[in-house]
Amino acid sequence: FFRHSRIYRLVFQYMIDSYVRKNTIEFTDPTSPSELDSVILIFGITNSHGINLNWKLLNPKIFAQTQLLILTCHFNSIQVDLFKSFRNLRVINFDPISFLQLIRRQGIEWIENMNSDVNVDLRVATFQNLDLNLRRRLIIIRFLFPRDFLFTSNSHYGYDKDFCLFAQFPFNQLVLIAVNIEN
Repeated sequence: FFRHSRIYRLVFQYMIDSYVRKNTIEFTDPTSPSELDSVILIFGITNSHGINLNWKLLNPKIFAQTQLLILTCHFNSIQVDLFKSFRNLRVINFDPISFLQLIRRQGIEWIENMNSDVNVDLRVATFQNLDLNLRRRLIIIRFLFPRDFLFTSNSHYGYDKDFCLFAQFPFNQLVLIAVNIEN
């Protein structure tokens, strides 16, 4: 199905992995990325629950060209070394509540594996003076807050104790955080 495909946006919705029901998808491992020759620019998993994000679901050979991931669902876990080989990935959109629940359970080791071969001293570097190849390696983890977040109590989004979860965040590996308020 994905051989020689050019897909702008592919989104899976309403998947569930629980004791009662399992309707997730798994990709078999293609023999080589060159034989596959597929491009999927945007991939999303939304409105889903209990997902274990791993190579079976987000196969690096199939999604090697993906630049934007939309992960607005509940995850049980993310495979620790999953994003090591995603060289074209630029942005990952997360639901902030699901993201906090995930890192409270699992930690951020999977984030620390993003761009693990990059080490930039951000005290002296600016985006303009970075080498073009390093600029292309920038990954933004973006939290999508609902518009009404500004007008309601935000106590369920995060607590002061959650800041320690980000103590080892790999900013020096050009993995950055952005916050968006959706309309």
